[in-house]
Amino acid sequence: MDHRISATLTVSLVLLIASACGEIDLGITPSDLYSEFGYSSGSKQDAKNVSVAIIGGGFAGLSAFQKLLELGYNNVELYEAANRLGGRVYPVEFADGYIQHGAQFINGQENPIYNIAARLGVVDREMDDDELFRNADYRTGNCSLDKECIDEFEKFVEKLEFEIQELAKDKTNWNRTVDTVYNEVFEEFIEQKNPSESELTSYRALSQFYKTYYEGEWSAPITKLSLRNYAGWDDQSEKFASFTLNKFGYYSVLSDLISKLPSENIHLNSKVATIDYRGDKTVIKLVNGEYLYKTFDVVIVTVPLGHLKAHVHHLFRPELPKKKVEAIEKMGFGSLLKVFLVYDQPFWANWTNSFAPLFVEGCSPDSYLSKELHTFEPLSWQSNVLVGWLSGDGPKHIDWISDEELAQHITQHFKNSMSEVDVPEPKELIRTSWLRDDKFRGSYSYISSEAAQFKEDPFELLARPVFKNCQPRILFAGEATHSRIFQTTIGAYLSGRLLPDLIISMFMFWGLSASLSLQCYMKKKDRQIRFKQSYSQQKVQPKKPPTAPVKQNRVVETSQRVSMHGSEDVDDYKMPTVNTLKSQKTKAKSKENNENQLCTARDSAEEMPKTNNVLDKTQFERLPEHTLQTDRTMTPEQSTQFSQSFAPTQKSYKSFKEKASVW
Repeated sequence: MDHRISATLTVSLVLLIASACGEIDLGITPSDLYSEFGYSSGSKQDAKNVSVAIIGGGFAGLSAFQKLLELGYNNVELYEAANRLGGRVYPVEFADGYIQHGAQFINGQENPIYNIAARLGVVDREMDDDELFRNADYRTGNCSLDKECIDEFEKFVEKLEFEIQELAKDKTNWNRTVDTVYNEVFEEFIEQKNPSESELTSYRALSQFYKTYYEGEWSAPITKLSLRNYAGWDDQSEKFASFTLNKFGYYSVLSDLISKLPSENIHLNSKVATIDYRGDKTVIKLVNGEYLYKTFDVVIVTVPLGHLKAHVHHLFRPELPKKKVEAIEKMGFGSLLKVFLVYDQPFWANWTNSFAPLFVEGCSPDSYLSKELHTFEPLSWQSNVLVGWLSGDGPKHIDWISDEELAQHITQHFKNSMSEVDVPEPKELIRTSWLRDDKFRGSYSYISSEAAQFKEDPFELLARPVFKNCQPRILFAGEATHSRIFQTTIGAYLSGRLLPDLIISMFMFWGLSASLSLQCYMKKKDRQIRFKQSYSQQKVQPKKPPTAPVKQNRVVETSQRVSMHGSEDVDDYKMPTVNTLKSQKTKAKSKENNENQLCTARDSAEEMPKTNNVLDKTQFERLPEHTLQTDRTMTPEQSTQFSQSFAPTQKSYKSFKEKASVW
């Protein structure tokens, strides 16, 4: 990498540290690193002695581990709660290939996941993102469906997608959901068409199907899906297209990542119960048959957002900063489920690539899953297997029923919509529950209508590191931390690759951050000295005016008026009482404590026991529960003072950013 770019990246990261410590407010966020510098490497200096724990063995955790090794880290441990690696990439051996319970497609071509798949020879073909919808063979059984309505409805969908994209460009529309826009555009469409009763029935059947399909595409209920999701998502391809993989698919990609990692540093069946960052090191409490306590300089958390939402209030000690907790709680995490149906012989032999059993209101029998099932398609490399998708409330409905019962419901749904075909029962049904699994609690993230209200990018809030004593203690990665291509293995992979650069730059340039802390500390001490001087002056009682009666708050002569800084003040000055002075002293003491937190980042917790990377249970339980506030934010007044104090630094930052854009 060009040394100028490396130096610029490093300075940016240093300023990010200072901003996070509350020492300078430049508005720098992780997105500046993405947009200005991409995903390239930093320096390898001083990296080998930093101990790092990676929590989670999905694509984010694996890519972070791989990058750490490339940069020279040799003290890295990865902990995975499951008995396998891959996270939401979950290939399971079947026949002579692998069925993919999780990730199945690659979004776009300009990304490292596609490059890996292409190198391994597992890319199958390119497909349009809405191919399953546009090429679906609609099946309505004994109910009629006007063929002309299908063509007209596809035109409506094109208009809808354009309308959503245009509305998303205006921030004032981000509080709107896809559902509200859809209903408005659909009603306009119906008014323009003025359809007959049978045509209206067809349009409403197609509308119900498309909504369900759309919820599957975004793994989110459209009643909660904000238009803000469309403002940033970009797979950097010229058209909306994805790539399918062959029968090995993501198994090959996952195996390639794992093959580059030392197995002795990977710990399966190791659930992390707590992450404690109160002391000089970060302590993780592991549960793998027994409790283990291990200490690290840095912890990288890559667990899914669904798991964080369920455990954020007791996983971290102390609790994460309020902004991050709020982002975790308000961001959406939806659910999508795939069902594999295995038959002796395919009963769909002469049909197109995919088919959609359509529910027609007032005609089709209302089956258990009639509004949650949408498209089914044959497995490309195994002709007797159907892959079905459930979205919306479907995953919640089927989570608690047996495979046999689910197979019966799907078969009945097929029979209702395919009366001309003798539909057999599947001989096997294969599925996995992402929603019920505590390690995931769903499929992938999206911006909900609540999270859309954030002034800051909600994905950036999730990605923001947690600092202690101006050092990065907890870093976050995963698809939910990448604002450009969330919901994908690409986003997860890229987010993991970024963090090692972040760690290197932060630890290399600790000296500059410390010097900023020193300046802040000296400003604080100067304010303390001035307050003590003014307080001692106020304790000297002025002479009483000869003609004025003594009052509790009396006005003194101009010559006796003393300002807080000991200078004369021509304005009327009311001499404070003893109670007022005590109150001022209390407020000043409180302010001093706040400044200590802000500037010197001293923690009141006891020093962590020094061990060889392991704490026994007794030592851990002796750690104090209390700690100072770790979300060191400035008041507006403090922010103004410090931004003025460091004006040259801000100018320098603007200067190097301009140069960076030229480079």
